[in-house]
Amino acid sequence: MKFLKYALRHKKLKDLLLYEASSNEGSEDCNSISYTLSVDNLSTNSNSWWVVDTPEQAEYVRLNSTKWYNADYDTPEHNFEPDELEVVEIEYSIDIKPKEVKIPTVEEFIAIKYKKDEIGHYNYLMEMIKEGEKIYISWYDYKMLFMKENL
Repeated sequence: MKFLKYALRHKKLKDLLLYEASSNEGSEDCNSISYTLSVDNLSTNSNSWWVVDTPEQAEYVRLNSTKWYNADYDTPEHNFEPDELEVVEIEYSIDIKPKEVKIPTVEEFIAIKYKKDEIGHYNYLMEMIKEGEKIYISWYDYKMLFMKENL
């Protein structure tokens, strides 16, 4: 699948503009959240590009910065001169394929992790399972097991 989106790019820096959302909680007569565009992710704390569906919307924003109290995602605030920015087309390509994935069952996990070095704990957990107890393994524990097996 392919998708076309549009963004603003700083001509000199060749960087796409990022957006930051800021809460206006407690302020009256304004949007609850303001959106600001920037090229510097250190000042915006954002790594998200500002992208829209039409080139006309991107051009409108290039030419018009909205005041903070009305700035939303569709019409954000920015501090650029129009000639510093250009509208660019972004083509997203998404290739979706089934992926066969195998992770150990709870019993397999317990055997891998405990049977060799902690036989008492292994036996205890296996007895709990045999008695109908549901044992949950955290994603963190699975990740640690995968890392250990891949070393």
